[in-house]
Amino acid sequence: MRAEHVRVALLILAEVACACFAWRFAMHGKWIESAIVFASPVLVWLALARPVLFPYALFALLVPFDNLLGIGSSGTVTRLLGLASGACFLFAIVRTRRVIAPGATILWIAAMLLYGAITLVWSVDPATGNLDWRTLFELGALYTIASFVPIQARDLRAIVIAIVLGGVIAGLFGIYTFHGERGALLSADATGRLWFSFGGHRLDVNLFADSLILPIALSMWAWLNARWGAYKLATSAGLIVMLYALSLTASRESFLAVGAVLAVFGWRSRWGARVVPVLAGLALFGLLSPTVRQRFSDAISTGGAGRSAIWHVGLKAFEQHPAFGWGFGSFADAYNRAYLQVFQHYDAGWTRASHNLFVHYGVEGGICAIVLVLAVWISQWRQARDLRAVSSLADLSTALCAALAGLFIAAMFIDLFATKTLWLAFALIAQARSAAVVAQGGERDVPVPAHAPRAAAAVAALLVAIALPGVVRADAIPAHVRTYLYYTAANTNTKIPARFMARYATFIETAGGHASRVRAFRAAGGEYALSYADPTFIPYCEPPFVPPAGRCAGPIGNDPALTESAWLHTAGGVRLHRPDAYTGEYQEILDPLSPEVTRAVRRYTQRLSEAGVNAAFFDETGSELDGDFPSFGGRAAEIPTSHAWFVGEGAIVAASSLPVILNGSGPEWGPAYGGAIARLPNVLGVNFEGCFSNGAIGMMNVRYGYWERMQRALLADERLRKYVVCMMSGPFDPAQRIYALASWWLTYDARWSVAAPVTRAADGYAVYPEYDIVPEDPERSAHATVAQFATGGVYVRTFARCYDRGAPIGACAAVVNPDVEPHTIPPSLRAFSRALTLDDRSVYTGGAVRWQPRTSNTIGPTSGEIVRR
Repeated sequence: MRAEHVRVALLILAEVACACFAWRFAMHGKWIESAIVFASPVLVWLALARPVLFPYALFALLVPFDNLLGIGSSGTVTRLLGLASGACFLFAIVRTRRVIAPGATILWIAAMLLYGAITLVWSVDPATGNLDWRTLFELGALYTIASFVPIQARDLRAIVIAIVLGGVIAGLFGIYTFHGERGALLSADATGRLWFSFGGHRLDVNLFADSLILPIALSMWAWLNARWGAYKLATSAGLIVMLYALSLTASRESFLAVGAVLAVFGWRSRWGARVVPVLAGLALFGLLSPTVRQRFSDAISTGGAGRSAIWHVGLKAFEQHPAFGWGFGSFADAYNRAYLQVFQHYDAGWTRASHNLFVHYGVEGGICAIVLVLAVWISQWRQARDLRAVSSLADLSTALCAALAGLFIAAMFIDLFATKTLWLAFALIAQARSAAVVAQGGERDVPVPAHAPRAAAAVAALLVAIALPGVVRADAIPAHVRTYLYYTAANTNTKIPARFMARYATFIETAGGHASRVRAFRAAGGEYALSYADPTFIPYCEPPFVPPAGRCAGPIGNDPALTESAWLHTAGGVRLHRPDAYTGEYQEILDPLSPEVTRAVRRYTQRLSEAGVNAAFFDETGSELDGDFPSFGGRAAEIPTSHAWFVGEGAIVAASSLPVILNGSGPEWGPAYGGAIARLPNVLGVNFEGCFSNGAIGMMNVRYGYWERMQRALLADERLRKYVVCMMSGPFDPAQRIYALASWWLTYDARWSVAAPVTRAADGYAVYPEYDIVPEDPERSAHATVAQFATGGVYVRTFARCYDRGAPIGACAAVVNPDVEPHTIPPSLRAFSRALTLDDRSVYTGGAVRWQPRTSNTIGPTSGEIVRR
């Protein structure tokens, strides 16, 4: 008892101490930090007292919300909880010195991870491959550790309850989002489906629906086992909530998956026809939802929203490397290379996800990967089926087999293999097996001699898989950071050969297609060739502005099939219009809700695709409805609400036959509509025109808050996991170029950041040598603001490894003074002895970077430096 009293006393003291710190956080308005600090002693005590249950049960409960819980570069809350759960599982093994001999599944998982690591050697997109492989490794590692941990029956029940409760809470959240006060603006897309976001993150509607499959299967098991009473009513209510939320998603794959769940219950369980009421309820929800009915009726005409077209392209890519595939992370690149080789009745567009488990791994890993993925599924099925031999788990065995069948059906329409949704089901099967072994007294002291070879083989394979990507560096250092350069657009860089442009540009923007330039650029290895389009504010328009109105010569607006109903008008019938200083004529606005407009967008982008263009730049598209209408002469009669504008802009973007980069944002320059339009599948990225270097206001600094707003906007759009283009279109002498570059480096993310210097140098070209400097391994990365980099008015971000034209130059740093007064450089930068200097020439005429000794510890106002050791 004394030891128990000491533990209680220590817990109370820790809670009092944490309460004091929590109060300090609360006084500064940091309520989340305050709650975490206040609860930390209890959470630590739970992790020590019940390491098998906590924090794993919380992880299981939050899996349906995974995509909404992003926390910057650390991934998601569920990822951190998964890592913590693995650590607690290991702690339980060490403390009890007891393990369960795992099933054969971990051997197949180890083989899959090892093979995936090997494919990174020949992957055409190793950066994405490394990220995908790491995700799969973390999920497989958590499963492997969970397979070794002895689980008591009470812990298994608690985990099942957490999974079901998570599904019910997710269902309630979906219902509230669709019908609640947040309104239709973020709760429904143009088709009426559930569409919601939180904290700048959007939850994929199909993945959300798929995350309900396991909770529905477990709820079915509980409902069929329950006698009539309060418990039966509670499980009935939970099922109704989840099925109704499923109907709001209108996810066809999930309806089919739940149908498979019910079929397995009817086939393998002792209840037989008792599943009919739930089957009838599922059908009723589907019939009552017009969106569900419409989506199923459209499945054939649209090829399953383009899935059949994607699979045809994927099959063509698979045929090119059938044995070993293109390498992990390469599906998008392989798809794009095979895209134009396949005739498609329904054009799904460029850069699409696989939407099928076997298409995905067939393209990336060939037949070998397909065999390994199938082996993992079959091994899991056998493990779940074999639980029927344990009387207390026979019914749970049916539920787990049903969930596996449903998830397998869903995986035929979306790749679930690297998602927590699937691996939560896998882990539950392993934990049920562990509970069965414990109930039969089958756990063993550490080590387990009888099963040591199998366990050792699995652990060794995992260690080799971890080490291999570090030993074999599949991706060479890029020749430059991602760049977006004009090529004939605005008559810029027109005389430069295509091969030269392909050396320095990731993206080029052309005017009017320029098919010969585009094809030459792509043949030389260029990645993206874009052409300008303006499907919203149409330039080159002439009066009169009432029928019969004057012509418009701008792209899309000059489509001869457009009638007067395709344009926006005032209440008096006058087309909205305003003078355009750039063209000397007028701009008018197309009606984004008009079917004529969406058809015109599709026709125009299809013509661009035929010319070899593989992406489109949509100017002034995707922005929120703000103060633009008054400058056009009044509000549009055809657009009564902001929601109508949102739906129309989304329809225009979705109509494009090509991936698009949007030149549109919200009122504070951040993602419009919480990123809802930017997250559309065919949106490649977003552009910020006048980024740091602005033609209207000059170089951005702290005056009027422009510089800070630009930094916040870039970071907010990077969180959408789309390309973020920083288009520097203002003053651009050598000092201003360094200031813009250093400012951009503060938010630089190698995965998403794109530099777009479009102002010409003194020699008339806009291809600059400083973008051959590639910073790697930042010591810190910003999340919402760059305030963490500030020291005495100077912002500093350091990178551990940097390269100049592919050659290592050691550590480097960006130093920015956005103030209107000079400041002293922090002493920590004194070790960086050389600074970047430039001349006013493009790289095409011999411009180059030079590293000169630093001569001052002061940095002037609105100035930047790139320094190295």
